[in-house]
Amino acid sequence: MAVFSCKFFHEEDGNATIDWIVLTASLVILGLTIGYVVSNGANDVATEINTSLGSLEPSNQNS
Repeated sequence: MAVFSCKFFHEEDGNATIDWIVLTASLVILGLTIGYVVSNGANDVATEINTSLGSLEPSNQNS
């Protein structure tokens, strides 16, 4: 059992896989965070535009 444990902890075959999993998870979390921030900002701007356009009076211009 001691030989197996020593060999297991010195083996480096799975390290690249773990690195890619951590990198991919980090990028997914970063993308979701950026999407959340951008969507909130876009919603605020859309609300301001809607308020501004709603307060305008339609003009009656004849060409």
